[in-house]
Amino acid sequence: MTKYQKVIEDIKNRITNGIWAEGFLLPSEFELCSMYDVSRITIRRALEELSDAGYVVRMHGKGTFATRPMQFRSGNSALGFSQHLKQSGIDVTSRLCIDEKIEATQEIRKELLLKDSEEEVWHFRRLRIIKGIPIAVMDTYVRLETSELMHSYDLEKDSFFSIYTRIYEKNIGKNIFSISAVIPKKEITRLLKMKEISAGILLESTAYLEDGMPIQYDKSIFNPAYYKFTVSEGGNITPTFL
Repeated sequence: MTKYQKVIEDIKNRITNGIWAEGFLLPSEFELCSMYDVSRITIRRALEELSDAGYVVRMHGKGTFATRPMQFRSGNSALGFSQHLKQSGIDVTSRLCIDEKIEATQEIRKELLLKDSEEEVWHFRRLRIIKGIPIAVMDTYVRLETSELMHSYDLEKDSFFSIYTRIYEKNIGKNIFSISAVIPKKEITRLLKMKEISAGILLESTAYLEDGMPIQYDKSIFNPAYYKFTVSEGGNITPTFL
């Protein structure tokens, strides 16, 4: 485990164990450098990944605050984003922005249950659009063996969930979510046409085939001006286009 990964795990543990409760102002970057005996570059990289994962919110001029992703299960786990909205009579279009092989982070390795020999994954970034409005940016990570088979499909028109079903001849068994607020990176705010300091909704999820195999890890940022999620008493979430 690298230095920045050790920092990430320790801060995660402090937040999930309530040592740094939601809303807690984290020590400054300088104080964290001294606390963990690492460089400022290492701290910034760790905080950036923690922000992406929804464990902290970084606010310009104010500092970094602890938050805690809430875990939910989708109301219909067999349906993906576009499939769910299609059932509601809403058409979603996609633009494939990134289609590349990358080194798997510790977080991705954990969610996809990668073997030690699996050092890389495939990264897809899609801009999801409804009625001409950019609604969400979805970063999806899959195993290389899965990505090779996916590239024979239309990745802008076909639902990823339906692609997995056709490839493996198995349905999606469950899809576990966490929801939190984040300040998106500049490239995300540009795609969503949001103000740079505006908060977005981070929906982090891991989808599993019915045999229990994790098939994709996804981190999506939604524009809250056009999209919301309703949580039922039983813990299911329902997405709604505003």
